[in-house]
Amino acid sequence: MGVAVWVVIAVLRPAPRAQVSAAVAGGNELLRLVKTRRAWALMTMTGLTSFNNFILFTWLPTLLTRSGFDPAFAGAMLALVTAIPLVLGFVLPFLAQKMHTASPIVAVFCGCLAAGYLGLWLFPAAAPVLWTVLLGIGISTFPLALTLITLRSRSAEASAALSGFVQGGGYLMAATGPLVFAFLIQSFDSMWPAYAVVLVSTAVKFAVSFSACRPGSI
Repeated sequence: MGVAVWVVIAVLRPAPRAQVSAAVAGGNELLRLVKTRRAWALMTMTGLTSFNNFILFTWLPTLLTRSGFDPAFAGAMLALVTAIPLVLGFVLPFLAQKMHTASPIVAVFCGCLAAGYLGLWLFPAAAPVLWTVLLGIGISTFPLALTLITLRSRSAEASAALSGFVQGGGYLMAATGPLVFAFLIQSFDSMWPAYAVVLVSTAVKFAVSFSACRPGSI
């Protein structure tokens, strides 16, 4: 009986003032971000990076085996495309802090991603390792985007709100990647619609990166 009383008290007691204030502040920050174009740009850049990450992690082995490569080789290329962002993740945050804007990095990486997709699509047997390396570099903007969340926030509350906004919306966008790619592969006799989608996503990421990487707080 005594335990039940304490449970009721714990449930009914008012929240501490600090927690209420923090919740209000976080809600205000989120509302502000929804109206900010740069926040949407950063979310889009992050989401499209993960959009391509998830597609490659899911479909790269299949694309290689369809081109005539051995499954063991395709598995090795999957390990390679996964490892490259992990390695670059140790370097990119440092570069982002030192550079006035990170948009040149994103531009180069978008070029690598587009070149990797085009090579894998049009000339898969010519240089599969090179195409995989280019793709791995191209999807390495993810750790850069996470760094920008901190660098472009003006306070701890703003950083938490921006992180939730960017990663929440970004992952929602990214989750559609493998499904859309699978639908296009199964619905058309040609591979061009699937590759067109990832190339367009790369172009959009390049376009929004200038706003997302611009100096100053979001």
